[in-house]
Amino acid sequence: MDSLIIFHAIYGSDGSSTWRLEASDDNGSSWMAYVSSAITTSSTTLTRQTFSVKIGGNVRFRIAKLSGGANRINFDDITVSDFICSVNSLGTSSSGTLSKKCTESGWSYYGNGTNDYFAINKNGNTFTETITVTVSSASVDSSKSSNGGNQEHASYLMKRYWNVDCGGCTPTTNSGVSVRFFYDPADSTAAHNAMRAGFLALKAANVNTLADTTTSMQWVKNTTGVPYAPSMFTGNKMTVSHIKLSPTYGSLNGVHYVEFSGIQSFSGGGGGFGFGPPSGGGGVGLPVTWAGLDALVNADHTELLWQTASEQNTSHFEVEASTDGKTFKTISENIAAAGNSASLLSYSFRDMDLAPIKYYRLRQVDMESSFEYSKIIVAKRSEGEKQGFDMVVYPVSETNNKQYHLLLKNKIEDISAIQIVDYTGKPILHMTSSKNAELLDLNFLTPGIYMIQVWNGEEKQVERVVVQ
Repeated sequence: MDSLIIFHAIYGSDGSSTWRLEASDDNGSSWMAYVSSAITTSSTTLTRQTFSVKIGGNVRFRIAKLSGGANRINFDDITVSDFICSVNSLGTSSSGTLSKKCTESGWSYYGNGTNDYFAINKNGNTFTETITVTVSSASVDSSKSSNGGNQEHASYLMKRYWNVDCGGCTPTTNSGVSVRFFYDPADSTAAHNAMRAGFLALKAANVNTLADTTTSMQWVKNTTGVPYAPSMFTGNKMTVSHIKLSPTYGSLNGVHYVEFSGIQSFSGGGGGFGFGPPSGGGGVGLPVTWAGLDALVNADHTELLWQTASEQNTSHFEVEASTDGKTFKTISENIAAAGNSASLLSYSFRDMDLAPIKYYRLRQVDMESSFEYSKIIVAKRSEGEKQGFDMVVYPVSETNNKQYHLLLKNKIEDISAIQIVDYTGKPILHMTSSKNAELLDLNFLTPGIYMIQVWNGEEKQVERVVVQ
C-alpha cells in the first residue's frame, strides 16, 4: 500500500488525546510508527490525517493511544491507497545507515532517498538490523602476496561491499534468511579486468609461476561478527573466518542484484576475482595454497606426494584418478587436512594400480563442504620394453623467441597431433605431423604465454613458451 487516510475527532464532550498509527509487516511480531511525533485530537470536527505507508504484501495496523486517559476518540472514514514496492535506482556512493523503504512478498528493501542498496527476506526470523553499504573511491581494491617461489597470489575486489549488524542474531528458522545486494555490473567488470592485467603482468615477469585465475566472480562473507573490509585480504586469502557464497543473479527495473539464500549469521561481504596456485584453482578466499604435487612411479606402486604452503578451514583431501584424463574416480579414503596452518605441510598416498598411464588430481574439501581441485598430473609406467615419447621445445636462437624447434623422441605412432593454445586454453593452431622434428613459426601470434600440446598415440606432452 502507498498511504492511509484517517479522519479523527474527540468523542462527545470528552477532552483531548494524543495517539499514533503503527504498522506491522511480520504478523504483529514488531511494530513501526509512521509519524515522528504524537498526533493530537482536540476538535469535535473530523480532521483528515494522511500517513505515507510504503509497504507491500500483508500488513497489520493498530492505533496506540499515548495520552488522554479515559477520553475517547472518534475515528472515521479510513481509506487505503495501493502501492507497488519497486526498486528505483542504484546508490552510487557510500550509504550510511540505510532505512527500510518498503516490504513486498516477504522482501524488505533498504536505501536512502530514492537510491536502493540492499534487501532482506527474513523468512520467519525476527531481529532488528542495521545495514550499511560502502562504495570505495578506488575502482578496485586489490591485495598481492606470495607464499614462496612461484606461488604468487592476489585478489581484486569490487569496490562495493555490505555490512549488516543484527546484534548477534542467529536467524536459523526455515534454513535462514535470503539477501539481495544491488550492484553495478561495471564494477565487477572493472575488478575482472584488473585481475587479468595483473595476472598477465605476473606471467610476463615470471614464466614459472604456479598461479592461475578464476573465471567467475567469487562472493564471500566473514563469519566473525566484525565489519567486513577489503583489508581482511592478504593476496587471495581472507585472513578471518569466512564462507564462500553461492550466487543467483537478477535485476529489478534495470537495477542488478546478486541473491544469497540460507544465510544464518550476519556480518559483511563482497565479491571479486583473484589468481593463485594451483593451476586448477586460484581466486578469492580459497582454503589452500598448494606448494607442489608430484607422482613417483615405482616398480609395484605409484607414490603421490603433495605439499601445502597454507591452509584455512580445511577438512580433508581426496585422491582422484583417471586413465584418459577426462573421467576421474575417487581412489582414496578421506585424508585428513590440517584445518588451519601457515606452515609448509607434506602429504602422501600410495596407489597400487599398475596402469601404464594414469592421471591424478586432488579434491580438497573445506569445513563447509565446499571443494577445489588441484592441477592434474600424469604418471607413466613403461610396458615391457615400450617407452613413452618425449618432446623437446627450444627457440631457434636467444634473440628469436617467435620460432621454435620441436623434437619428438621415442614416438609410439608415426603421426603426431600438434596444437597451440593460449593461456586461457583457447586453441590457436592445430596440425598433424609425421616428422620427428618441426620448425614452429609463431610470428603470427601476439605477445603472450602459449602452450604447445602434442599427442602421440594415447600420450600427451605439454610445453609452455613465451612470445614477446
